[in-house]
Amino acid sequence: MHTLRPTIVALALLAALPARAESEFVLLNTYREAAGAERWGETTRIFAQLRGTPAAEDPGVRCLHARALLELDRLDRAAAALDSLLEDEPRHVEALFLLAQVHAKRAQRAPDPHARQRCWRESRALLLRSAASGQFVCRDLQDPRHAELFAELARDPRFVVAVLRASRAQPVSAGALHDPFRSALRTTEAPREALPPAYDPELEARLGALYAELVQLAREERLSELVETIEEVRALLARYGPAAADASRKVRGCGGDMLREFDVLVRMLKLQEWVHEGNGALKAMRQALEDAEFDAALEAFAEIERIAEAMHQEPDPIFARNAEGLLARGRHLAERARLHREIAALELVISGVVVASQARGIENAYDSAIVNDRILRIGDAVFRSPRSNEADPNLTLEAISPEGTTLTFSYRGTKFVRGRGR
Repeated sequence: MHTLRPTIVALALLAALPARAESEFVLLNTYREAAGAERWGETTRIFAQLRGTPAAEDPGVRCLHARALLELDRLDRAAAALDSLLEDEPRHVEALFLLAQVHAKRAQRAPDPHARQRCWRESRALLLRSAASGQFVCRDLQDPRHAELFAELARDPRFVVAVLRASRAQPVSAGALHDPFRSALRTTEAPREALPPAYDPELEARLGALYAELVQLAREERLSELVETIEEVRALLARYGPAAADASRKVRGCGGDMLREFDVLVRMLKLQEWVHEGNGALKAMRQALEDAEFDAALEAFAEIERIAEAMHQEPDPIFARNAEGLLARGRHLAERARLHREIAALELVISGVVVASQARGIENAYDSAIVNDRILRIGDAVFRSPRSNEADPNLTLEAISPEGTTLTFSYRGTKFVRGRGR
C-alpha cells in the first residue's frame, strides 16, 4: 500500500532500540500509566527510578511528580519540586496552578493568622500568573475538585475581576490552554466532537505517518516526544471510533517481519488498540444502562471479557494490568445491569395505599400499602410477585409518598420507585 511506504522505510532503518533506551521508555510509560490511574505512591517510586535520565528532566514528567506529591499531601516536597520546575519554566500553567493549591492548603492549616494571610497572598499571585499564562482560573475556582479549597478566594469579587483581567492581558494559543473539565492525566476519554464515519480513507495514511514518526523518535532516543506521539495515536483512535483499531492493525501488519525487530513500539501500539476497543465497549455499556437496555449492556461486557482475555495472552505485564483495570470497570457496570434487570422483572402490584401517619387524633397510626395482595408497613420484606410464597429479605418497602401515589422499595441496597397499579 503506497501510503505505508514511509513507515516501512523508517522501520528498515531501525535495527533495534538500545537496551537502555527500551528500559527507560517502558519505565516512562509505566510512570504515566500509574499517574493516569492516580496511583500516586507508585508514581513517586517510579520517578525515583527515572532520576538521572533525560526523561526525568522533561517538564511534563516533573509536573506529574509534583502533582503526585501534592495528592499524597507531601506539601513541602511538592512545593520544592514545583519551585524548581518554575525556575526553568516560569510560565508552566499546570505548575503554577498546582503550587497555588499547595499554598491554599497551607493557608487552611496555618494556625497563625499572619502565616495564613501570607499563604493566601502567595496563592492569589500564582493564580493570577496562571491566568495570564493561559489557565482558565475562573472555571477552576468553580470546579468541584477545587471549589472547597479556593472558596475564600472565589468569594472575593476583586480577586475574580483581577483574574479576568489577567486572562485577557496576554492571549495564548488555544491548543496550549488547560481544560479544567478534562484531566491531562487520563487517557480514556474521547474528544468531545462529532465522530466521523466508521471508515475514513485518510485514517490509515495518518496512522502510517505517525508510526513513521514513532520509529524516528525511537531511533534518536527522544523518549518524551515518543510518549507524546503515542498519545496522538490514542487520540486519533478515539476520534475515529470502533473501526480505528482494525485500521491500526492493518497498518502495522504491512510492516511484516520487520516490525518484530521493534518490539517496544509494537507493544505500545497494540496496547493502544486494545485499550481503545475496551473503552468503546465500556462506553457502550454506560449508554445501554442509561437506555435501560440491560441485555445490551451485558453483551458489551462479554466483548470486554474477550478483549481482556486476548490482552492476558500478551507476555508484557502491562497488558495484564490494563486488562484487569478494564475488567474491573466492566464488572461494576455489569453488576448494575444485572441488578437493574432483576428490578425491572419484579412483579409488584400495588392495589392499595393508606397514609395514616398524618391523620390527627389517631394514636399509633402508621402508613401501609397492599403489595402483591399483602399488607405491608414501611420496613417490611416484600413478596417478589403475587405468586410468591414467602417474602424476599433483599426486597423491602422503604417509603410511601405523602400523597400515597408512589412507593419506594429497596432491592439489594438499590432504591427504586413504583406507582400504584404496577
